[in-house]
Amino acid sequence: MLKILGALGSRLVEGWLGRMADKRSLERARVEAAIAREQKLAQSEIDWDIEWARQAQSSWKDEFFTIILTAPLIAAAFYPNRIREMFENLEAVPMWWIVAWTVSVSAAFGYRKLVNLVLGLLKR
Repeated sequence: MLKILGALGSRLVEGWLGRMADKRSLERARVEAAIAREQKLAQSEIDWDIEWARQAQSSWKDEFFTIILTAPLIAAAFYPNRIREMFENLEAVPMWWIVAWTVSVSAAFGYRKLVNLVLGLLKR
């Protein structure tokens, strides 16, 4: 009778240990998959940054936007009233245009986080 109980007990323990090993194995696989996803995401961000830097070397977008953004400041020294009127008239500009312009300028200067922020606000 003791042999039967001992064999049954050892089977139960073996089964429990096997199940625990399976759970650990499954959890390890989940963790490894999560790490792989994070590494792939990080690598894609690095690749995007490298590609942006490569394209920015031959691009004139940031210089163009710098000129556009600086021009009103220079003009304000000579035509302060007209510049004030111009900025007052910007209230009539539709929000979609302002958002598109903000995303465009942010992308030209490589501010991907700002682009993501603006696009995230639009999704709400």
